[in-house]
Amino acid sequence: MLAYLRSANALQDAMEFIISTKQSDLGWGIGPKDTVRYMPAHDTKQQFLYTSPNTGQKTWLQVVVQPGKLNWNTNTTTGGSITITMHSSDKEVLADLIDCAHQKYLENGLSTVTVHLTDNRGEWAKTVTKSRRALSTLILPADIKEMILSDAREFLESENWYNMAGIPHRRGYLLYGEPGTGKSSTIHALAGELGLEIYFISLASPGIDDYSLAKLISHTPSRCILLIEDIDCAFPSRDDGDEDEEIEPVIDKDAKPVGRSNPTPPRSNVTLSGLLNVLDSVSSEEGRLTFATTNHIENLDSALIRAGRMDVKIRYKFADSVQIAQVFKRFFPLIRAINGKKDQGGNGTASLFPTYTEVELDAHAVEFARRIPSETNSIAQIQGYLLTKKRNPGGAVDGVQDWLKSQEEEKRVLLELKQKKKSDRARRLKIAREKAEAAANVPPAGQPTAPVAAGDITHSDGAPLENRVNGNS
Repeated sequence: MLAYLRSANALQDAMEFIISTKQSDLGWGIGPKDTVRYMPAHDTKQQFLYTSPNTGQKTWLQVVVQPGKLNWNTNTTTGGSITITMHSSDKEVLADLIDCAHQKYLENGLSTVTVHLTDNRGEWAKTVTKSRRALSTLILPADIKEMILSDAREFLESENWYNMAGIPHRRGYLLYGEPGTGKSSTIHALAGELGLEIYFISLASPGIDDYSLAKLISHTPSRCILLIEDIDCAFPSRDDGDEDEEIEPVIDKDAKPVGRSNPTPPRSNVTLSGLLNVLDSVSSEEGRLTFATTNHIENLDSALIRAGRMDVKIRYKFADSVQIAQVFKRFFPLIRAINGKKDQGGNGTASLFPTYTEVELDAHAVEFARRIPSETNSIAQIQGYLLTKKRNPGGAVDGVQDWLKSQEEEKRVLLELKQKKKSDRARRLKIAREKAEAAANVPPAGQPTAPVAAGDITHSDGAPLENRVNGNS
């Protein structure tokens, strides 16, 4: 509402302001007029003359802004309200104001995607906006992009069919595969294509348990995307145990086993049954798209990924040759030539880069893709390398072999460190077990030992001690 009133110049008559700016807006070509924001002062009654763009009617408004509580740990604000008093008895004036503010909100959303975040108390507390990204710009197999977009659109348009069939109008998607392959980017691009807002929940957040999770999801609107990223990190699967997760026994200074006063904390305060109940709850808002991502689908419980909860499962692989070439071409848009002509920039930025013809760039892209083995690197890894060569497409091709060698060396070092950590842990576990077993076999102090028969004691020469006592030496 305040954003709309500000855009309609209704706040220019305010007597007290809060002036703020966004650090991220400070950049080349952006002046102070583009970054400074004027907002009415808090807890102060201020009068504004508002003119409706629809009817031209002028109405005096009284606005009081009450700020929420700032959490210094998370830098988020919870609560807060805006009280608007209209000096008019016509309800249509109020309806017109709300409608105009809503339309302005939708217009702003055409170029951005709104993401709702939670605070450490398990409440929706903050929204951030990201630039909308066209789904066509994602470096993914075409069939994946077309399938997920058409499936989501069909779902949103089929509410009446779901109602007649008696099926809850909900749809679940599980995106799984290697990290850096575009799972999160797909969701944000899809939200922009469908005009939906994203409600992001991290099950590992300290303020989220079964109760707060149910409350959060119940407060989401009917048409939105509920996003749960890295869902495998929240809790282990019930299907099989992990032998590597065996807990080392704890022993005291006398090498005696003792109980753990502080057991290993769970990875999430949300239980699997709590999550399943929320996903299946009749109180869950219908018309919602639920997306979950994971790098390790094998770690997920089978009950979580069954149909009805995760209806569509899409695997994301490392980049193939076609995708690698697409990444290369998309990475140098400022120096791409149009119809074989040299691109002279026009926006003042392309002049920083060498110029290439379209034929030259296409040839570089083909050679670049040929030198990288298919399905061995993620899109994110390839983009990270290209960032080091962003002004030199030819240099990117020439240096790719050295980069691949460095990637292999990095993998080797990480594998060695992982194996060393595992072996060190196994060694500590073995030592702790041996100490615990030894302590269990030692009788407590003061306890008499079992009597020993004389015939069981021998002399150093092997003869029974009783024979030497009887003089039979």
